[in-house]
Amino acid sequence: MAVPVVPAAVRAGVARRALTISTQLLRHAPVRAVVGLAVGFFAAGATFFVVDRFGTGDDGGTSTLVVLDPIDYDGYCSSTYDGAKSMRLGDGANDWLCGSRVGGLWSPTPIDHDAVCAWQFGPESEPRLQPAGTAFDWICVELRG
Repeated sequence: MAVPVVPAAVRAGVARRALTISTQLLRHAPVRAVVGLAVGFFAAGATFFVVDRFGTGDDGGTSTLVVLDPIDYDGYCSSTYDGAKSMRLGDGANDWLCGSRVGGLWSPTPIDHDAVCAWQFGPESEPRLQPAGTAFDWICVELRG
């Protein structure tokens, strides 16, 4: 039977002392803040490295998500609803309408953003709502690669 170079009792004592020292240090708020920042920066750096090295898609990282030109709501409404105009009735993301008079009556129709992107940029495009989620945060994107 081989005798360990460092006896188990000594290893346990060293580990306990190290744990005690780190626990005592972490009782101070500035030390906890610095340790938290260091861990956060390390995690962010590791994430950036992995994404940069390996990409995010299953296509080997060769495709690119392209933001297309601004959406032409008026053009879509005019061509789809026989001269209708686009409008928004609020600040919400889904408050866009195409409106026109049909038989003397006002006829608003909600805008389908999938249809707008397909009309303006082709069937490969799709709508995306930006994080703020307001009426002007719709964009059309296309995966190219």
